[in-house]
Amino acid sequence: MTDSSENNSFEILGQRIPLPSSVPGVVAWASLCATLVLVTYILAVLMPEPRFEKLVGAFQSHYYNSKGEVVESPKKKLVSFWTPSEKTLDSIKRYNSRPVNPDETWQDAPPGKLEDFERKLVELGVPGWRRYPVVGRGRVAKKDGWWWTTTVDSDFNTAELAKMYAGFWNTGDERIYVEEISGSAVFHESGKP
Repeated sequence: MTDSSENNSFEILGQRIPLPSSVPGVVAWASLCATLVLVTYILAVLMPEPRFEKLVGAFQSHYYNSKGEVVESPKKKLVSFWTPSEKTLDSIKRYNSRPVNPDETWQDAPPGKLEDFERKLVELGVPGWRRYPVVGRGRVAKKDGWWWTTTVDSDFNTAELAKMYAGFWNTGDERIYVEEISGSAVFHESGKP
């Protein structure tokens, strides 16, 4: 049986948002959309170019010399993504009071697997990274894992990263969530842009 609320909603980044079902709801949605269009117009058309570049180019990387002077400002972007940790499968059971589903078993990270993944990142051209232990809830279940952040050249091929990730972790058709700053948060379907 299908939940009727699913037919009257849409999903953005894993969040289900209901469509309006009353006149005040339609007016509120229309007002929100009109506001977004107006703000976009102001930013893209009316704002002077230098200010717009500063606003949009929120992430900037610089190299400094020992005197604190900028010596180079390469075009870079931040790329961030989640991977399983040694605790992920156990945390799915613990936080969600249920056994691990068969489609979640790819999230197993036995000792040594993360080091293998790091080698794959280097082979892909990732110069370095930071990873932090995290707890969060995405599209499916609350769980532990790692949050990786790397600074790469602006022309770094994020789709290749998603393909490598899908192949390494054997995610199947699972979507790979990757955040790019300055850019946008995007989904790559098993490495397909």
